[in-house]
Amino acid sequence: MISGRRRALLAIYETYQKIGIPLLSENNNVFGGVAFCDDSGFFLYIPFLSSLLGIGVLAGAGVFIKILATVFFVLSSLGFCLLTRSMFTRLIAIFALVPLWWKLSAMTDVYIAYAFVFSPIIIFIASFRLQNKRLLYVSSFLIGLISCFSSNIRILASLPVLLFFLVMVFFSRKFTIKECFLAIAFLLIGYSIPFAHYEYSLYEKDLYLKEKGIVLNKEIDHSFWHNMYLGFGFIHNKYDITWDDACGGRALDKVGLKPKYGTKAYEKAMKGLIIDLLKKDKHFFFTAIFARLGIIMMFFLLWFGWLGLLCSYWYPKEWYEDLAFLVALGVSALPGVLTIPRFEYLAGFIACTVLYTIYSVLHAINKGYIQNVFRKS
Repeated sequence: MISGRRRALLAIYETYQKIGIPLLSENNNVFGGVAFCDDSGFFLYIPFLSSLLGIGVLAGAGVFIKILATVFFVLSSLGFCLLTRSMFTRLIAIFALVPLWWKLSAMTDVYIAYAFVFSPIIIFIASFRLQNKRLLYVSSFLIGLISCFSSNIRILASLPVLLFFLVMVFFSRKFTIKECFLAIAFLLIGYSIPFAHYEYSLYEKDLYLKEKGIVLNKEIDHSFWHNMYLGFGFIHNKYDITWDDACGGRALDKVGLKPKYGTKAYEKAMKGLIIDLLKKDKHFFFTAIFARLGIIMMFFLLWFGWLGLLCSYWYPKEWYEDLAFLVALGVSALPGVLTIPRFEYLAGFIACTVLYTIYSVLHAINKGYIQNVFRKS
């Protein structure tokens, strides 16, 4: 966990223990809000869980991440078990998920949300394969619930799965139009629950501050252009760009600008630096982008995405299923493309790769792959 997020989490937890108000920090009667507004759910859920279990907040963060990783494992396994009646293929799917579960359990930060959001999609696919309306509605509800929960932890984490959902619903002909719109309704109901809880938590905080007559300074947002600029430090360069928050300030100092981090002026200035970089050194700009794409492809191959592609080629699935996975893979790769291709930023991409590969292998087996191999031998 990065140091700034750790300090903010400790401060918010201590305040929550004192006054029971979420998303607020207090030190010697000086109040502050959430330091990382695009990760605010992380600061909402973990203090509550830590208080409930009676453990320190950093230990609570570890438990929280392990719970999400385990829920991912359980829901994904359940989806694969629904897709096949063979105990052999069920065991293949479950054991293939273990390395990913182990890796996700070891994570230490908000990026678990990128992977956790994918947990219900195999159950959702099973509803189409089995043409089970009840399963469709239940899985749609789960997608909505988990998508909003994940986006509270990490902003836009839900986007790949919501697009996956829309591709499946609008391009499949397994269900009637009425049933598809009911699925969307169930998704919205699920989405509304974490949304309402989060908004109520903000209301509690704002009401407490109003009663005390306290006015907070505007909370600083993460800067999109800031992170994108730092991402060019992924490869060796002559511009002194490194993956370090202080790098942005140094770069602006060189051009005589000193806007405050997180402000609109800072965003505009960082965007200007990126545009200038593109104009004066297109070769470096696109080399950095394609270098990241190369690492992302490496992750795809390392997590056996190639096997999923081969199975899909020899034993084709429904075209809209492959399209849904392709869209989800592309969107979940964006954090690594736009910033830096570390495992944390690509956790969702890797989770989607593993689910796609297992699903493709099971589909090939169900289509008679093993029997064909024995016949040829």
